[in-house]
Amino acid sequence: MCEVPVVQGLLEQWLFDAVRNHDLEDAKLRLRQGAAVDGVQARAPENGRTALHETAACGTADIARQLLEAGADPNARDTGGKTPLHWACREANHEVGAVLLAANADPNAATDDNAWSPLHFLAQHWTQDGGAAFAEALIHAGADFEKLSALDETPLAISARYDNECVARLLVSHGATPDGDGRIRLSGALPPLAVAAYSGSSNVARLLAESGGHVFERCQGLRAASTASALGLARAHGHNRIALAIRGPVASPSQAAVGKLRSSKGKDRPHRRRRRHRRTPC
Repeated sequence: MCEVPVVQGLLEQWLFDAVRNHDLEDAKLRLRQGAAVDGVQARAPENGRTALHETAACGTADIARQLLEAGADPNARDTGGKTPLHWACREANHEVGAVLLAANADPNAATDDNAWSPLHFLAQHWTQDGGAAFAEALIHAGADFEKLSALDETPLAISARYDNECVARLLVSHGATPDGDGRIRLSGALPPLAVAAYSGSSNVARLLAESGGHVFERCQGLRAASTASALGLARAHGHNRIALAIRGPVASPSQAAVGKLRSSKGKDRPHRRRRRHRRTPC
């Protein structure tokens, strides 16, 4: 009576090992033998990752298709609440990520610890090789590019923290705002431009300033006047090059007012002729 569960457990373990070893033929064999693709023994005991999680992290698209055809859940969660799509974005496995999206993986699933979406991970772990096409696919699949994490950070703020200009440029082109939306302002979290200035992310800081970010606007939650803006944060943390770069596209309100005042001097004031006083003889 106990032989069937034991054999089933072994098949699941062998399936998981085949996937971890990137052995497509062995994985097919274990599936034909009846291994449950999402069985208890087909998970990593240390983190609860399924065979599909493993494939998303470091496997191939062919193995991912085999597992999905066998009934693997594209939205299964590991112990941290990550789905296979989270891992595909985290490890920049874009080919498997595209397969998961085609299988209706949730593009807005949030992790348990920091409520990151797959797009948050993509913003952090961007690579040049094939990343743009997958990022576009993720957004077109419905990924919310203004989704807030547990710390009220948008994917654009994450790309600002890690100076991932490619992701930032893509997100801005789709409508992500350099200053965040009203939710960020109410929460007191730093907007993306301020995050870039604080983190020393020169490329993203310059991009966001040129895209209309408010360089001089006071950030919520910052009391000191000298560090109450993105420009102040850059200066306070020694990022002088960033300070010069982001103040270039715009003019300081106070400087603009002073310049206007100086330029107007002498124009509106009527010219007065100096009187010559005659000397009276002694």
